[in-house]
Parts: sequence; structure tokens; C-alpha cells
Amino acid sequence: AQQMMAAQFCLCPSGDSPTARRLYDAIVAGCLPIVISDDIIRHVPFPQTIDYESFWFRIKEAEWISDPGAELDRVVATPVENIARRQNLMASYVSALDWTDSNNNDGLRLILDEIVMAGQRRPR
Repeated sequence: AQQMMAAQFCLCPSGDSPTARRLYDAIVAGCLPIVISDDIIRHVPFPQTIDYESFWFRIKEAEWISDPGAELDRVVATPVENIARRQNLMASYVSALDWTDSNNNDGLRLILDEIVMAGQRRPR
């Protein structure tokens, strides 16, 4: 955990599931996730509320397989201002994704919001 907190980027490939725990550990630690997945957005919590694409770096699986070094070089070459913006955006979502704080109700509120939004999208 200390290494993640000190790192700027954290590699988050899929594990047993598309959203392995390391993704959320990285977000809570303030480490910008480098996600290697084509369809992860279908598996993350609160996709209607949390704009994951605004802070993570997503690499398509074929691009990673083709040239992982080039993909990492592209991420590392991101301008400092862009990195800072992504870190600030990501930090604004931590309370919704950190379920270790028993006094935090943000995750529960987002679950209820997602249920309401799903009900509003459903045809009547």
C-alpha cells in the first residue's frame, strides 16, 4: 500500500474479474490506474455517476499485447498538468469507492442513485 501511495501510476490488468481489487486499491491510494481492458466500463460500480475515463488510463488489450512498452511510454509522457487534473478528479470519487470507512455513506447513496436512474430509464 505504501508503494501505491508513493507511485503516480499503477498497472491494473484484469484478474479473476475485469475489476480486480487492485483497481480500487490504486484509486484509494491516489495512484492513477493504468487499466488494460476492452470492456471494463461494463463492470465498474456507479458508471452513471463516476467518470472513470476522466482519470484512468485505459489501454486496449490488443494494443498492450502488440507493444506494452509503447503504451507505457505514452502514459508516462502525459503532461504534468493533465496528471494533476486526473488525480484531482479521481480524488473526488474516493469516498464513493472506499468502503473501509464505516462512517462513509457515499457508496450507499450512489447505490440508491443508480437504482433510481435505472428505474427512470426503464420503459413504462
